[in-house]
Amino acid sequence: MGWKTFGVLELTALPSTLQEHWLPSLEAADALLVGGGNGLYLSYWMQQSGLGEPLPMLLQEKVYVGVSAGSVLVTQSVNVNREELEQTGVYHDDEYDETAPPNAGSDKTLGLVALTLHPHLGADSFPAASWQIWNNGPVLATSIIRSKLSQFLPTSVKWYQMSKCDIAALMY
Repeated sequence: MGWKTFGVLELTALPSTLQEHWLPSLEAADALLVGGGNGLYLSYWMQQSGLGEPLPMLLQEKVYVGVSAGSVLVTQSVNVNREELEQTGVYHDDEYDETAPPNAGSDKTLGLVALTLHPHLGADSFPAASWQIWNNGPVLATSIIRSKLSQFLPTSVKWYQMSKCDIAALMY
């Protein structure tokens, strides 16, 4: 693929490692890929790891690729059942039926883009991810990204339909 180097950081290990040991690798990177999983757990470890603080500055010169929950982290919010949180102290996303482990959940996002993403719309693995779940706030479902983003992207962008989601390939 032409990569000079490829590195992996485990967020749950970073709190036990001095930032001076891992931050230079991120600063030298061209792109950061943040995978998915339980969004509330990922949010918690993004903050606990210390990566949440320098990430906005890093992204001024880097490409951020978020997959599923990794994409949701850069938005304005992640769904949390507030009533359940108040009663149990546990973070639960009733849109995706995901619960963070006790004392390891957060709804803090980076707030770098002024929209909310809801990945996996209509996916069999997330039956609750349907149009009916959204009742407030500006929402952009990943299945309609193409129509919304086309106005902001250069005309050289080519779109590809892949398993219920639009993928943009920038051709220069």
